[in-house]
Amino acid sequence: MRRATGKVPNDTWIMFAVLTAILAVFVLGIYLPQSRQMGTLQNQITKDREDIARDAGAVAVVPSLVRRVHELQVQYKDFDRRLPKEVDVGAFYRDVSASFTEEKLARPYMAIQSPVREELYTTLPIRLQTEGSYLAVGKLLERLNSMERLTLVEKLEMKALPKSSSVEVSMLVNIYHTPGAAETGKDEQRKQ
Repeated sequence: MRRATGKVPNDTWIMFAVLTAILAVFVLGIYLPQSRQMGTLQNQITKDREDIARDAGAVAVVPSLVRRVHELQVQYKDFDRRLPKEVDVGAFYRDVSASFTEEKLARPYMAIQSPVREELYTTLPIRLQTEGSYLAVGKLLERLNSMERLTLVEKLEMKALPKSSSVEVSMLVNIYHTPGAAETGKDEQRKQ
């Protein structure tokens, strides 16, 4: 048995030194590196949260863009019609003449105006005049709008005819075509 002398035995000092060494190894080898890595990870988490918030702001625009694209697709669904390489006035005349005949429109008149050259296309204005019922003129306008060729009706004027249920209509119809190879070659020769 031991006596209580007030001195700490050597075994206790050895045990204390071993525990201190283990604690030092734990603190220096595990705790400090892990706490540094924890600080780095906390900074990375903060940075990633800021990135997510910024990206969420940018992504919030996407639904409105998708909605706007859909609206534009609906608005321009008829603009995928053919823009021919060469002007084919004869085919246009045949189509319009057939419409005049089918809708029983009287006094049809068609006159080609001077073409207007743009950078990527040429506009050929055609003056149309006729007489007929309001519904027949409406059907003519509907046919012009639904033609395979891109057409645009401008300067539409309607007058009621006295003592009749008919109207007199006058309009400018623009048809479009892209410059053909012959026109492009002429333009290049003019530039030289």
